[in-house]
Amino acid sequence: MLGAITIAFGDYTATFNELVEVIFARNTIISDTLDRLGPEIASHVENVKLDIKAEQDRIGPQLQARNTLSIYIVSVVGSLALLVGLVLTAVIIRTFLKMTSSIDEARQAAEASAQTKADFLANMSHEIRTPMNAIIGMAHLAMRTELNPKQKDYVGKIHSSGQHLLGIINDILDFSKIEAGKLDVEQTEFRIESVLENVGSLVGEKASAKDLELIFDIDPDLPGNLIGDPLRIGQILVNYANNAAARSRF
Repeated sequence: MLGAITIAFGDYTATFNELVEVIFARNTIISDTLDRLGPEIASHVENVKLDIKAEQDRIGPQLQARNTLSIYIVSVVGSLALLVGLVLTAVIIRTFLKMTSSIDEARQAAEASAQTKADFLANMSHEIRTPMNAIIGMAHLAMRTELNPKQKDYVGKIHSSGQHLLGIINDILDFSKIEAGKLDVEQTEFRIESVLENVGSLVGEKASAKDLELIFDIDPDLPGNLIGDPLRIGQILVNYANNAAARSRF
């Protein structure tokens, strides 16, 4: 029966050892009992004791060999598990370093792309600003000459539109500043009437072309002088008014 037992790990080995210990204990009890049966069966007792001793001698080395083999197998398995753990750890570390390197390269590429775009916008805005200033300056000079009311209105709109376009060009630079985290919203004193007058000159023609009337209703409780960024407020109002004029139908 002992030779048929297959060596396993962990609790199975412990169970096998406990089973043999029970066998040894039972053989000892049998031997002690036979000693008390009397001299008439002494020869038989001796034979039985010799058989028990022989069985113990036979099982003992096998048990020791099996325990040694079990310890060796467990040791080998433990070493293999440690080796596998080290290999997996190395793979994980290498993968993590590779991912970190890829993320860093992607970040550097994104920063380089953003800087290239910012430089392009800055250069283009400077190139556009020069002729735009010339248009505004010429319109301003034309307004100081003798013009009939219609011509004066046209030149005035050219002047105000040029000012607005120049503000948009400046916003392109501001967009570059936004990406660089350097945008500062202007805080200056202005009158809302001036902002609305500029909005009217820019949107009025579009509204008139669709037979629409552009009316500004200012709350009388609104202070005459406000603190803020008149250029951006005007741009927001122009966008709203343009969208309203484009989508209004009778």
